[in-house]
Amino acid sequence: MNLDRYLAWFDHVEIGVYFVDCDRKIRYFNQAAETITGFLAHDVTGTHCQDNLFNHVSEAGV
Repeated sequence: MNLDRYLAWFDHVEIGVYFVDCDRKIRYFNQAAETITGFLAHDVTGTHCQDNLFNHVSEAGV
C-alpha cells in the first residue's frame, strides 16, 4: 500500500491522527483531528508542535 492510500484511509477514520517529523513539525493532520482540536489542517501543517496545543511532543517526537 502506498503513502497516498494510507493518508486517504486516515482522512476517513473517526479518530484524530497527526504526524510530526524529526523537527517536531506537523506534516499531516486528519479531518477528525480538526474536529477534536478546532484547528484546520492547512493552518497547522508545517508548524512546530510547540507553536500550538501539542506541547506534549518531546524532541524525540513522542
